[in-house]
Amino acid sequence: MAVLPPGRRGPQRRSQRADPTSVLALYRRLLSARRGSPALHQGSWTAVPAPDGVLAYERRADGDRRIVAVNFRDAPADLPLAEPATVQVA
Repeated sequence: MAVLPPGRRGPQRRSQRADPTSVLALYRRLLSARRGSPALHQGSWTAVPAPDGVLAYERRADGDRRIVAVNFRDAPADLPLAEPATVQVA
């Protein structure tokens, strides 16, 4: 986490709100996905095979199934899945 020197201001909230690629926008999409999914806040957890540098797991609850994948690499990664899937937050 970056720390700003005294007297310096961080990113302006207004510009963060207006930018769909901002960290604020990403957090809002993630929170919205979590609120809308029983699996993401109370489901069971199962690891999903993934390439090096990628964390992937499946969550299930009340008929809701989600696969969460987090890429820690500096480049895009492919995650082969057994079934078709829709990307909700990227």
